[in-house]
Amino acid sequence: MNKNNLYCIILVSVIVIISLYFVKNNFKKNNMENISPYVMLGALKNKNKNVILVNVLSEKIPYLIGCNQQANTLNLGAKEFEEYLKNDSQLKNVDIVILYCASWSCGAAQNYYNKLQSKGLPMDKVVDYKGALHEWSMYSLIFPELFSINNLSTNERASDDEIKKLAKDMLHTYKLKDEKVSQNKIIGELSVTGEQLVNNL
Repeated sequence: MNKNNLYCIILVSVIVIISLYFVKNNFKKNNMENISPYVMLGALKNKNKNVILVNVLSEKIPYLIGCNQQANTLNLGAKEFEEYLKNDSQLKNVDIVILYCASWSCGAAQNYYNKLQSKGLPMDKVVDYKGALHEWSMYSLIFPELFSINNLSTNERASDDEIKKLAKDMLHTYKLKDEKVSQNKIIGELSVTGEQLVNNL
């Protein structure tokens, strides 16, 4: 092997290693941590941590997640959160920011996370409540003594009828298209059956 070939191999190896490093770090940066409803309840009831909940779809879906006897948690729509950031652009006074959107299959929270990241916010403080409005609506119907949904338009607790409609509207069936054509035949069949059951509600 001559010198030129050796230099070429070393150069290509260095480029590959550097590329892999940047891909790995960028993937980590864009990978938002998901949290459960238990973390949400802990956040809503906590008097010792500064928590902000953000409905990233508040312009289209004017409801906020809540619970009975909520503590000092700020519960904001996206526009209000943008206003908040004008005074605390590095989230110095915040322990955690919890984003949520429509449901587990909605990508709006991840898109909003990417937008916040481009502004240089400390993203280690930002997480995603993946169950979102859909899951919380269901819990609100089953356990109304603890879970609640608040209507932003009226500033009051949402009625059972509003919550039922919200739960149904937030189902997000676009992932269902993939399941219907799954190579696993049983998944395809069950997805059709499940969709029919929901549509008959």
